Amino acid sequence: MIIYQPSITMVGIFLHKIRNRTENIAYRRNTIGGNVYMSNKKKFEPRRFRIYKLSTFDALTDDERKFHMAYKDAKKEKVFLKEQRDNLIASFEGVRKIDRNRLYIYDYDENGEIIEESERENFDKQVALAESEMARMATDFSEKDPLVIEIVYLKTSKLNEVLHQIVDRGLDIDGQHYIFYSSTTNQMKRGECILLKENFYKAHEQEITLGLTDEVVNAKDGCNIGKRLAYNGLLLSTSFIPEGYELTLDECLVVPDFETIINEKVECIDHDDNSITGIEARNENVKIPQTDGAGMFLPGVLPSSAQIRCGHIKGCIFPLDFRKFLQLDEVEGIKPSSVISDAWGDKHDVIKENIKIILTASQVKMWKYYDSWEELKETYNACGKKIAINNFAEEPKGWEKTSYQYLHTLDRGKFTNDKLKELCENTLKKLKDMKTDAGKIAEILSEPYLSDAITAYPELIQDKYIQKKLENKFRSERKDACGNKLILEDSLYAYICPDLYTFCEWLFCGIENPKGIIPRNHVYCSFYNDEPYNKYDVVDCLRSPHLYMEHGIRNLVKGDELEQCKDWFIGNDLVVSSHDLLCRILQFDVDGDHALVTPNKTMIECVPTDKNILYYTGFDADKPQITKEAIYNALVASMDNSNIGDISNAMTKNYNNEEIDDEFNKVMCCYNNLTIDFPKTQQNISLGEYEEKYNQLINEKPPYFFQYAKDKKRENCKPLSNSNCDRICAYIHKETSNKRYTWKTDNPFKVGVLFDEAIKVDTMDESYRRLEQLMFDLKRKEQSLTFRINNEIEQLDKSDAMREKISKYDVFYTMCDKMILCIFDGDRKRATAYLTDFEYLQRENCDSGKNILWNCYGDIILENIKANVGNPAGIPERKSHYKKKGSGKKNREVHEIGKSVIEKINKDIEEVSTVTIYKDELEWIDNLPYRKNCSNDRELLFILMVQQKRSKSGKVWVYANKRTALTCNGLDKMIGDGVSIAKKGIKRLQNMGVLSIIMHGKDMEIVVNAPEVNEPKIAYGIEGTQKNPIVSFYEHNKERMIAECPYCHKKYIKVGNMKTCQNTVCREQLAMDRKLGYK
Repeated sequence: MIIYQPSITMVGIFLHKIRNRTENIAYRRNTIGGNVYMSNKKKFEPRRFRIYKLSTFDALTDDERKFHMAYKDAKKEKVFLKEQRDNLIASFEGVRKIDRNRLYIYDYDENGEIIEESERENFDKQVALAESEMARMATDFSEKDPLVIEIVYLKTSKLNEVLHQIVDRGLDIDGQHYIFYSSTTNQMKRGECILLKENFYKAHEQEITLGLTDEVVNAKDGCNIGKRLAYNGLLLSTSFIPEGYELTLDECLVVPDFETIINEKVECIDHDDNSITGIEARNENVKIPQTDGAGMFLPGVLPSSAQIRCGHIKGCIFPLDFRKFLQLDEVEGIKPSSVISDAWGDKHDVIKENIKIILTASQVKMWKYYDSWEELKETYNACGKKIAINNFAEEPKGWEKTSYQYLHTLDRGKFTNDKLKELCENTLKKLKDMKTDAGKIAEILSEPYLSDAITAYPELIQDKYIQKKLENKFRSERKDACGNKLILEDSLYAYICPDLYTFCEWLFCGIENPKGIIPRNHVYCSFYNDEPYNKYDVVDCLRSPHLYMEHGIRNLVKGDELEQCKDWFIGNDLVVSSHDLLCRILQFDVDGDHALVTPNKTMIECVPTDKNILYYTGFDADKPQITKEAIYNALVASMDNSNIGDISNAMTKNYNNEEIDDEFNKVMCCYNNLTIDFPKTQQNISLGEYEEKYNQLINEKPPYFFQYAKDKKRENCKPLSNSNCDRICAYIHKETSNKRYTWKTDNPFKVGVLFDEAIKVDTMDESYRRLEQLMFDLKRKEQSLTFRINNEIEQLDKSDAMREKISKYDVFYTMCDKMILCIFDGDRKRATAYLTDFEYLQRENCDSGKNILWNCYGDIILENIKANVGNPAGIPERKSHYKKKGSGKKNREVHEIGKSVIEKINKDIEEVSTVTIYKDELEWIDNLPYRKNCSNDRELLFILMVQQKRSKSGKVWVYANKRTALTCNGLDKMIGDGVSIAKKGIKRLQNMGVLSIIMHGKDMEIVVNAPEVNEPKIAYGIEGTQKNPIVSFYEHNKERMIAECPYCHKKYIKVGNMKTCQNTVCREQLAMDRKLGYK
């Protein structure tokens, strides 16, 4: 029985009781349903900053770049050209450099010379990152989204020898010398590394290394290279100091980790250094690191469980009142003691030393390289280190989504059609609600402020831009559902937390095998304590990656143990038992890993029950001396072994085939986890007898549902099968098709609600004119960016792709904000008023995209809406501006600009040159979603792309009526068959986003947003003499018959019995030859 001590003589504990009672009351008052309520979320968000992300390609010399491009473009002799390129790169001596013109963009004069005054940042070379320790060293964040030039990311682009030279000698960027710093585990897989400006590194060396330079580490027997790089990279991981929660190591103590051994029947996958040696089900003593990455803090020290960063410290800390534990009379017959040993074996009294946070040795990654806790603490304090937050626990929504991996491991025999319908029921209901209630979609919009704006002013959904956003979001949600991301009600993602009461028994009582609170095969989560969630008794605990049978079916704690849990555990973390192998099933650490916790009865009933837990051991990481050569070798080896996606996809294909090879999946699960650890261990096994099946699956088409789950093209996927995921995909698709949106509001949309009535907009103002010109340019850039991002992220896995996409858009909108504010002298409210007028009241913009407005100034629009909705009658009507043809300063200027451009083009007629067509470009054109019965838009787009390649300006001009230039009529003639689609087809292509148009009177300046690829593969070339590109198009895809004219020897599209091309001279010559009897 647990008895609280009635009186304690120690003054420290007495004061603590008073203080802690107050903190606990405050802490629990600030929680809702066990969750911490953060009244001002901005206090708990990291700031953003920008850095340059460059490539080893940027560091090539001109000669190397020529050889590199020749190698990429070559049809023959690729091996020879690659060898020549590599030899040239290897012979480079000195320090490589990246010139300033790679970081900035310029305008050029008529002689092709750079106009220095036009210099501006090249945002395409930048990425946005979340605040980190290293960023705080480099900037004070006094400006929004600062550009930090002290840090550079470098992508290797498979030019390993260039990387070798940079690791060894550094790199000069814009005249400043940079040195190799690190590469995180994920970066090592992607072929990226981190460079630091050398003088910045020297100025902050102590703060960066915390006394552990390579020389110091080598003198202490070295360190595993992968771990060393990963720990260095922690300074670049997201971290921020939350307002009101500044914590130093003076309030912390580092203690040894708590481990247990559990004997249980498991499926052992035995292997040596090279290959699998056997698979056997047997009882095994399994060592469980119960606190691997976990620590604890007194309630009130932080607002909730949190992942932390501080120098080399990484992990998750959870609230548990260990001082209250110390007040217990006895635990399992032993009186708790406040005097404990730290990780070095030195004694400490946690009460006398006022310890608020207890960290474990596994959280302090380089602790063994310090001689004592005092030395480590003094070093960190001397550098001003504070415990920073990587992430706080999030409040549950009440529902979550599955992953397809969780579903294809369900037992096919149990997963009947009735079970399938049950599992999809919540998803279909949510999708149906989204069709009828725009507010349901608005709740999950990712755009900042837009969701809140719709909630505050529902009439906003009548705006066509908003409607398009909602429709796109619905399509995205439907696509997710078809990709097997199903809604699970009454579910949540939660941090996985060890039974810290058990840890306290071991730490403060010295009990080697403590009982703890959570029984075997049980879990505790306070989310399920109260109505309406306390009706559940069993949950399925799931975690990605989910590869074999990682369904952790567990009972929820009930009865007396539940009351104990309520007394000790705070928040919605998933507290697991120390007496079972759930951590082996889910392969989790407790350093911030999340689990999906769901009581979904259908899923639980369909989980296989004939599987054993997989058990295998990893490789030990070696500890070599840290040298530049060792670092380079580790980087290259990790890049060469970064096939995680291939392994997972091979297993997915196996699960979705008619017959599932269970043994193969066991081996692949082991192989996958050994591959994940490769950057640290630099060791892996060969697949041996499983290699053939692995290669076979790698080369198979992905399953049918991957067209939704992974954005694969339908023709590149297998036909619909009877697998779990394919059946779900087909059912969702069928049940959600052919339904219309029925969003309604009672009152009309008043655009005036978006404005601040105190700010007047003058459309004749110089600022308005400059804004118009800038927005035309920015919107064109946005379209180009979208296609470039979509092309780039195809090379990444989905999580990395999303991160890259967000980063690129963050940089773009930062650029937009800066350029717009330059017009308005930094006045954001005036900029918002003018831009809102431009987007909502200019007739030609009413139906266009407004991403720039909402992403840059959505916060101000939201303020205006909240100020105006309370008084709608007082909002004056705002009418759209009419555009009068041939009048007004703006129209005269546009006319003059168009006239000067036309004169320049007439003066310097662009020569038609040979152009190269790449396979990726053809694939892009062939697979665009053209409108039904508008198939000729494909040919039109191809012609425009070729004309753009031929143009010196990189643009295509299509004139309304010009005899010697390209017109819509001329485009129709190129397509042939008497079509007349060019004018409307160009508009359709613009609406698809594949090209952008600037109107000059009735003439069109067109830019085709063709994708860019790092390693283009040539399809064919089009000679300058071939004026009509569509001939080459058909010649190579064989869709039409191509013949050569016997007179001019030009190729043409042969229709019927045609004997010549359509040139009048050739046709007349044929007629003459026939009269003379030559034909």
